[in-house]
Amino acid sequence: MAHPRKLIRAAVVAALKRSTIARDNVHATRIVPYRANMDLPVIAVYTLEDKVDPDSIERAPRELKRHATLTIEAWVKPGDNVDDAMDDFEEQIQKVMHADPYFKDPDSGDCIASDSIQVGSDMEVIERGEKLLGILMLEYDFTYWQLAPEAPTTLDDFTDVHVDMPLTDDDGNPQDPGDAAADDFIVQVIP
Repeated sequence: MAHPRKLIRAAVVAALKRSTIARDNVHATRIVPYRANMDLPVIAVYTLEDKVDPDSIERAPRELKRHATLTIEAWVKPGDNVDDAMDDFEEQIQKVMHADPYFKDPDSGDCIASDSIQVGSDMEVIERGEKLLGILMLEYDFTYWQLAPEAPTTLDDFTDVHVDMPLTDDDGNPQDPGDAAADDFIVQVIP
């Protein structure tokens, strides 16, 4: 199974492709799409941070509650009213993101995240020739659970135990080693 961050990015990309003016120009990448000579508008989706909730470390089996920061970087076409274009584009993105905060795995239909919420946005305007180019950066916090990976083991199955207990007198002095108590226990039966 793919890592949950990869599944989250893929689900967000698929949702944004269906419902924004960027259409198919949505990519799971950190590379600035504008600099890759792509047509605008364009969206880049990436994760830069993923933290473990310390309260989840004490769980058994070890299932970690994680908080991934997902960035949606959206570039609008150059124009005279770039601020309005950025606001309209952000509104489209927000509608998509808030429609389903759990995002589903397209293959299994299972929820990928236990929650997602927008935690901030930044806007920037840069000059592109005589026109202004707008860039939006929306940040979302995705909460998801992940079982800690199982460590590979070369140990035999723990199926039985043999215990030898040396006997002692009332003062704690060992008695004859041949007088040790011994027990055998079956811990589990593996078919």
